[in-house]
Amino acid sequence: MKNSLNIVWFKKDLRLQDHKALHAACNSGGKVLLLYVHESAMWKHEGSSKRHENFAKESVSDLSMQLFLKNKKLTVLQGHIIEVLNHLKSKFGSFKLWSHEETGNLWSYQRDMDVLKWAKSCGIEWHEVPSNGVFRGLKTRDGWADLWKERMAMPLLPVPDLSNIVALDSNFSLETTLNKNVQRGGRQQALAVLDDFLSVRGKKYRGGISSPNIATTACSRLSPYLAWGCLSMREVVNRLENRVEELKLLTPKERKGWLGSLRDFKSRLFWHCHFIQKLEIIPDIEAKNIHSAYDGLRENNFNSEHYQRWCEGQTGFPFIDACMRYLNRHGWINFRMRAMLVSFATNNLWLHWKPVALHLGRQFTDYEPGIHYSQIQMQAGTTGINAPRIYNPVKQGVDQDPDGLFIRCHVPELKKCKDSQIHTPWETAELANYSDDYPRPIIDHLETYKTARKKLGGVRKKNGFKEEADSIRELIASRKRNK
Repeated sequence: MKNSLNIVWFKKDLRLQDHKALHAACNSGGKVLLLYVHESAMWKHEGSSKRHENFAKESVSDLSMQLFLKNKKLTVLQGHIIEVLNHLKSKFGSFKLWSHEETGNLWSYQRDMDVLKWAKSCGIEWHEVPSNGVFRGLKTRDGWADLWKERMAMPLLPVPDLSNIVALDSNFSLETTLNKNVQRGGRQQALAVLDDFLSVRGKKYRGGISSPNIATTACSRLSPYLAWGCLSMREVVNRLENRVEELKLLTPKERKGWLGSLRDFKSRLFWHCHFIQKLEIIPDIEAKNIHSAYDGLRENNFNSEHYQRWCEGQTGFPFIDACMRYLNRHGWINFRMRAMLVSFATNNLWLHWKPVALHLGRQFTDYEPGIHYSQIQMQAGTTGINAPRIYNPVKQGVDQDPDGLFIRCHVPELKKCKDSQIHTPWETAELANYSDDYPRPIIDHLETYKTARKKLGGVRKKNGFKEEADSIRELIASRKRNK
């Protein structure tokens, strides 16, 4: 086995299907060891949470079961990745290391830099294989859309021949804490969700993804499975396109509502990769403002009490609090409500986006760093290339939850409020319907809106703002498609 071993390091690519690194390793000759490392430091990071760890364990457990059914084993080891690799090197001698190219947070970025340094010092070949619709080494976004289309059109890779798989005894238990309120991890769960969306739920995608009352089922709910690699992006695009071809064979009445919804869904799969590509090009957007002109704007005005009230859903704004409480309990909420929560925190409460991002990242089961930090900074108005967008929390409630059903469900203190009072209960004279357990608004949202607009607008008038914004636009902005 010495000098002929290939090690496939599973990170956030927890599947056997359409797995390029696995495919390449199994076809390169020699034995193959399939490795997952439970890195304690990863789960102690301030951006991680127990629900992330549980989802990962469930997904790894599912992967292990897939292999078990093929009479093969996944090696699951606990420890620092460098220590684990040194142990394997002392046991087997030289080997080839295979993994996908991960576009993660700064912690995983530094971890991978450490592995690269270790591999070079030990003479180990480390093959990082491109994955999904993100491209390493791009210096501009010109032509990215065509590259994405080309990669999505490539044939899916089947599960490779696993006859040369070897394994070590695992030293880590994949036991999890069951939480029925959040989505469970694993490929089998992912396939069930995908099938349900493409055959039943997807019809309501267009027009159904904005209101939290409907979005729970109208949205695809595939985001955590894409984030952890239980499904590849190409698999989802492929299944989607096959479904569209099936629908085209139906009568107009039978396919009514479907084609438009699936067209919208495909565009969001494209944008999914578009935002992760931004982090691939600028890895430190997790740590600093994309446009430096915003440095110092919020750093010295952090209100800890406002932050805590926002985190707990105790701001006194019913729709804000209902959305936050739902998210804290279920690990998911629809995109529009995510944007509203960020906008309220960073603009109305004038909180710096970093702690806001950390709290939300810990709550999102589908936490994907590239999408997360790009969107956080867009809503906070610090990209320099996006117009500031500040949501009115009252108007959003009226638009998306007009009868207050969502509010009453998740803010039971207000369950006796009339429909006309539910969005602004502080204005009612019938204080008996306003529970003393529910707080009054912690800020004046109209005044803070005006203040935020003025401050953000002032930054754009600084000398050199446009020049830096143009450079940022060249690096990460989307390109208009030709007609």
